[in-house]
Amino acid sequence: MQDLTPLHREVVNAIALNWDASSPEEIARKTRLRRDEVATVLNELEKVFIVERVGTDAQRRFYQLQERFLTSGISCALLPEAAAAKSYGCCTS
Repeated sequence: MQDLTPLHREVVNAIALNWDASSPEEIARKTRLRRDEVATVLNELEKVFIVERVGTDAQRRFYQLQERFLTSGISCALLPEAAAAKSYGCCTS
């Protein structure tokens, strides 16, 4: 995961903070990125098997982490600062 760019980490983190799959629109809102930027990053992350597309409707795509067990712990590892992690409520130490 350290090989990811900061932009990729931000998108992965936004997905990891939700147990349910997230739409590109939701990810864009949480990361404050443009939807086309998020779509590009999601395609790149899908190619390297970090995220997977779920659902069958081509108009309404959702994404989740490929390894679901990482969802609970990955966010804290990806957030660059402990203060930011605490603000997300995922790390208490």
